[in-house]
Amino acid sequence: MSENKKQMTETKDHWITTDQSRTEEHEEITWDLILLVEHDPGLKELLRKSIRKAKESNPDPDTNPVDSLTSYYAFIDRIVKAMPWQIVPSDTYSSLYDKINQGMGLLYFVCNQSLEELEGCGYFHNSLQYHEPFRSWLVKLLSVNGTYLNTEDSWKEEYYQNALKNPDFHLDDGTFEDPSNWHCFNDFFARALRDPSLRPIYEPDDPRIVIAPTDSLPAGSWQIDADSKIIAEYAEQRSISIKTGKLTDVSVLLKGSSYANAFAKGTITHTFLDINDYHRYHFPVTGTIKEVLMIPQDDAAGGVIIWDDELKLYVEYYSEILGWQSIETRGVVVVEMEGGGLAAIVCVGMCQVSSVNFEETVVPGAHVKKGDLLGRFLFGGSDIIMIFDQKAAFTMTAKPNVHQQLGEEYGRLG
Repeated sequence: MSENKKQMTETKDHWITTDQSRTEEHEEITWDLILLVEHDPGLKELLRKSIRKAKESNPDPDTNPVDSLTSYYAFIDRIVKAMPWQIVPSDTYSSLYDKINQGMGLLYFVCNQSLEELEGCGYFHNSLQYHEPFRSWLVKLLSVNGTYLNTEDSWKEEYYQNALKNPDFHLDDGTFEDPSNWHCFNDFFARALRDPSLRPIYEPDDPRIVIAPTDSLPAGSWQIDADSKIIAEYAEQRSISIKTGKLTDVSVLLKGSSYANAFAKGTITHTFLDINDYHRYHFPVTGTIKEVLMIPQDDAAGGVIIWDDELKLYVEYYSEILGWQSIETRGVVVVEMEGGGLAAIVCVGMCQVSSVNFEETVVPGAHVKKGDLLGRFLFGGSDIIMIFDQKAAFTMTAKPNVHQQLGEEYGRLG
């Protein structure tokens, strides 16, 4: 580290460094942002404007402590080793679920403001979050925090007891493995079932039955046209600054896959995992793996984060629109199903860390049965998309917006 003294002048909205030495005053990832900002006046102004708009929308310091570049840098310093429920610095929210949910909201809210300067750039949303070089820096920040959540410092008895007090996490009903197996936060987050029999597989030997891949909330199913476009009408799409193709094209969702155009005239469905759901996922169908692919992209919210002043909560809008998954980090497994037809299982990591992980046994050529373990999400919101080709003739039997457990019937093949 340089021995030169760091000289700087500071006002409410300015932080001007006169050399590039780094001290322990900031985390390394914070210095990365400071130097980006100080070498790019345009980026600096966009960040200041985003902070200003966020503060105008939510001026409450308890739920939005950021009001300047200086306080944003301090906020980032704290994020590096923050537990998910510590991002909002106050005790505004009582339940563990709300603390985590609203912390994720605050993290994105500050950089998710609509900026007219970014209109027409083809981003999912015209905010700094999707604008380089800030976008790449944000992905790195979340990776740094994710690394901390894999360390022993991120888990202690106090944290377990707090989670145990929240019935939404089902830690007191014998569902999950012995807590002594959890040595870091992500061990807890991706906790295993105590016994596979707790999630029985419906009709395990009938290849026509598609099962729920995990505990989650089904959203619905949509047909795909001959050009691999999702056939859906969403009035809300017209109010988001996005490229239509990015939102609705299945081949974009399967970017880089040899099977990107194999699902024309097929069907697509997806099911959402909440913070407190079981975060390991399983094969929904029986067959042979044809392809395994990782697509690293954004660690983004599944929509646009706003502050609802009436509810006094951060709320995610447009997440109901199928297609935001195409900008997220995701893993793809294509299976040739027993009885014929292809299924693509797309595991989408979203919100904060976006860590998608497959089991070592998930390789091309492997034969799998529905219910076999496919992988796990580490901390972050999550979604699983299932795409079936025309030959599969998939019909969804699960009811949209009715929570399912792993192994229950999700749909049927023709």
